[in-house]
Amino acid sequence: MNTTMNDPIEQRVKTLELKVEFLENWKNTPFIQVTLPVILSIFLATSWNNFGFTSIDKRFDSVEKGMNKLSYRIGKVENRLGKVENRLGKVEDRLDKVENRLGKVEVKIERLN
Repeated sequence: MNTTMNDPIEQRVKTLELKVEFLENWKNTPFIQVTLPVILSIFLATSWNNFGFTSIDKRFDSVEKGMNKLSYRIGKVENRLGKVENRLGKVEDRLDKVENRLGKVEVKIERLN
C-alpha cells in the first residue's frame, strides 16, 4: 500500500475518490436537501425583484422624460399666448382710437345739423 500511495497519480486518484465520496454524502444530508432549494428560491426571488425594480425605474424615467417634453410644450404655448395677448392689447388700443375718432366725428355731425 505504501508503494501505491507514493505514486503521485495514485495520490490524486485517491484524493478525487475522497472528494466524490464527500460530495455524495454531503448532498444527501437533510440540511442540504432543505436549505439548498430555499436558498435557490430566495436567490431567484431577489433577482426577479431586482429585475422588476429596474423595469419600474426605466418606466419612471420614460414618464419623467414625457413630462419634461410636455412641460416644454406647455411653456411654448404660454409664450404664444403671451404674444397673442400683446397683439390683442394693441388691437384694443387701435379700436379705442377708432372709437374716439368716431365719437369726434359724431359730435361734428351733430353740430352741423
